[in-house]
Amino acid sequence: MKIIISLIPVLLLTYYIYKKDKHKESLYMIVFLILGGIFSAIFSYALSEFTKSIVVDNLVFKNIVFIGFKEEFIKFIVLILICFNALEFDEIYDSIVYSTFLSLGFIFIENIIYINSLNINLIDIILRSIMSCGVHFALGVTMGYFIGYAKDSQIKGKYLTSVTNIFLAFLLPSILHGIYDLLISLSIKNLNISFFVPFYVMILFIIAYFMFNKYLILRNNSFVSFIN
Repeated sequence: MKIIISLIPVLLLTYYIYKKDKHKESLYMIVFLILGGIFSAIFSYALSEFTKSIVVDNLVFKNIVFIGFKEEFIKFIVLILICFNALEFDEIYDSIVYSTFLSLGFIFIENIIYINSLNINLIDIILRSIMSCGVHFALGVTMGYFIGYAKDSQIKGKYLTSVTNIFLAFLLPSILHGIYDLLISLSIKNLNISFFVPFYVMILFIIAYFMFNKYLILRNNSFVSFIN
């Protein structure tokens, strides 16, 4: 029951993005993406367990490189392998659909690990689900946004622009993720910092909203399909 409650925010957001997709993706692709997210989370957790003996005193390096870059890189690689050359990836909006469903699978496993490892009450679960699911969802939209432009640039023969956008699809979510984890780590030592966390999550949501809204506008104009 706690797991289901923890997933409600991202389930609602993912469903909303899916409903906005005019040309729905196949069930096969959706399931494959969720499984890809589950694999990403399990692999990330296993890697964390393998490297937990490594002591890193610098909180900035620890949170941005060891956590942010690690988790987002794994999700990024899985997303690229599944989607970038897929035949169903035929319009720019698809990239956001793909990245959010991948995030759903990732959050599902992450919440199971978190809830089972800590004895937390229902209120804490709800608060964490809003924060954590919100962050992963916003980062998924950010990653999908740049992958969509990378695909479009590749088709138009702008290979340098495509590579740049692929790099940004990995780099920006990694940094933004690392900053979130850094704020969480700092808030443990200084309770005052914890008040900045909701504002940061709100900023990520605003950024994701503008990216999502821009793709909706593009979808409704001539910049729709990769196949003419």
